[in-house]
Amino acid sequence: MNRRFLIVATVGGVLLTVVALFFSLGGLEHLRRATATLEPPQRVGPPGLVPARLGAPDTLWLLTKREERRQGPAQRLLHFDLHGHDAATTQRRWTRRLLTVYDMSQNASARILGLERHLVWLYVGNQPVAVSARDGSVLATSLQLTEANPGLASTWPKQAGSFVFDGRLIVTTTDGLHWWIAADTWRATAYQPPDADRFSRARFLATDWNGGYRTTEFLTRELGSHDGRWIALYSDREAADAADDGYGSHFKDPDGVLKDGAQARRRFHQATVGKTRSLGGSTPLDRIESLTPLPEGETYLQGGMLRVPGASGAAHPGADGGALVLHRERAEDPSPLLLSRVGPALQTRWRQPLPLIELNNRWELTGALLLLGPGAAVADGQSVGEAIVAVNLDDGRVQSWSLRQERSLSAQAAAGPAR
Repeated sequence: MNRRFLIVATVGGVLLTVVALFFSLGGLEHLRRATATLEPPQRVGPPGLVPARLGAPDTLWLLTKREERRQGPAQRLLHFDLHGHDAATTQRRWTRRLLTVYDMSQNASARILGLERHLVWLYVGNQPVAVSARDGSVLATSLQLTEANPGLASTWPKQAGSFVFDGRLIVTTTDGLHWWIAADTWRATAYQPPDADRFSRARFLATDWNGGYRTTEFLTRELGSHDGRWIALYSDREAADAADDGYGSHFKDPDGVLKDGAQARRRFHQATVGKTRSLGGSTPLDRIESLTPLPEGETYLQGGMLRVPGASGAAHPGADGGALVLHRERAEDPSPLLLSRVGPALQTRWRQPLPLIELNNRWELTGALLLLGPGAAVADGQSVGEAIVAVNLDDGRVQSWSLRQERSLSAQAAAGPAR
């Protein structure tokens, strides 16, 4: 009997020791994390391209929020992370955890505000954050900014709309005064916005804009003067409308030409350019007299040429010119996008399917394009969410990354350019 009691007591003591050790080493927390559920990350605010510096390559910056649900007791957390992706390969270079919110009622937010020399300004939670443009490491928060400006501590704001980026960080304190923050000393200087409309737009960009555009905003149908010819990308019906140009308005503004919509099957047309009639001594204007399809030209469904950033004309990649045509394989919605590079003779050099159904952002790199938009479904049927896509303009090679799945899509979505 005593021996049995001794065995039971010994086993009980060992169990108590193990349990005590489990708690002392944070075992409960580890157990809770082991049973946690992570929701897919979602991008918040606009993306930003940080040019190469200090040995780091061109890097696409993205801020994401991600909900975590833990059990025992139930708990919901919200994580805000900053990610840097190599612009040439789309691969993730680094991730910085900026904030974890334990009280979901706080309605916290985060945004990339802008690049200023060696740092990037962010808004995270309820404060501005300065991080290194090289690797995203934190340089300063409201703590350092108010320490450098003790006179502003009592009126220092927390609302997102109080922090605006217009080439530098501008802070509107709770008394309605404006201050700009020096990126090297954190010292504040009184500031009066010289243009109220510009400042209002900067505030909109810092609070409400999610950084996206529509696919059509990147495209033009006009190649313009090319190899001594005036060239445009039109469907037959659009070409007929463009040629109805007695007053020269279609030659002056090709975007005013009829748009055929989702069923538009466009090909390159060459224009015969003439002059409008002189009325009352007015100077005759250029006008489109007729449009003729180029022989043996390809047809592009919903096709449009990528514009020069910030301009209306088509971009001419490489030294030999030509154009980049964005189009679709099918008219059904949603249908993945295709990108074709045409050479100086306007013949297709390569045609590459993209793992995107729309284009929301586009950046030009040396010999490459960087694209961002909602992704097309992959072979396993899983949702890709947003996708980052890098396209080599020489051979059409694609590399891509799913923000939702946090992995490369290149193996599934880019088997090589179709020629």
